[in-house]
Amino acid sequence: MADETADYIRRPEYEALRDDVRDIDRQIAILKNEVSSTKADLQDLKQGLRDLLAEVKKGQSLRGVVSGGWAALGTGFALGLAKLLKLES
Repeated sequence: MADETADYIRRPEYEALRDDVRDIDRQIAILKNEVSSTKADLQDLKQGLRDLLAEVKKGQSLRGVVSGGWAALGTGFALGLAKLLKLES
């Protein structure tokens, strides 16, 4: 009976099945590597956004608010004038 089992396992179909399993294992390893790389990239992006937000918050001074307000007022005036003169489509 032991000889029958040994012959049965050595059939080419089982060797092909083992090759398929090895191929799937390789693909899983590649996917795991890509997922971990993507996670690392996302963490870098999140940290970059935090740093950018910190810089923006640091730059919000009275001077920045006033200059931004004047810029908005000027833009509103220019758009209103263009509307009155029908220059805007």
